[in-house]
Amino acid sequence: MAAISMCLAISKTTHRDAIIQNAFLAPEVNRMARAVSEIEREIRGLKPDEQERLLRALVEELDGPPDPGVEQAWLEEAQGRSRELDSGAVTAIPAEEVLAKARTELKPR
Repeated sequence: MAAISMCLAISKTTHRDAIIQNAFLAPEVNRMARAVSEIEREIRGLKPDEQERLLRALVEELDGPPDPGVEQAWLEEAQGRSRELDSGAVTAIPAEEVLAKARTELKPR
């Protein structure tokens, strides 16, 4: 509720006044915002391979631990599809044909 009140109060003020209000009403937010901006600046200063390594680590952390058995499930799915193709139970469709159909169906009408 306090955040909503703060947003409403800020929306009725000038930008400069909003900055001043924010500085007094939520100093912890300002400290965090400064910290994030400093971190962003440091990240931009990293080499591309270091940025990639950091990004991968963050994504892995956000995704959480992998589901147990997911690799095995995907392996079984791929093997099953391969058996269907090999046996002739299904027929492969060329990627160009699939993509052309998808583009046609997704075009705005």
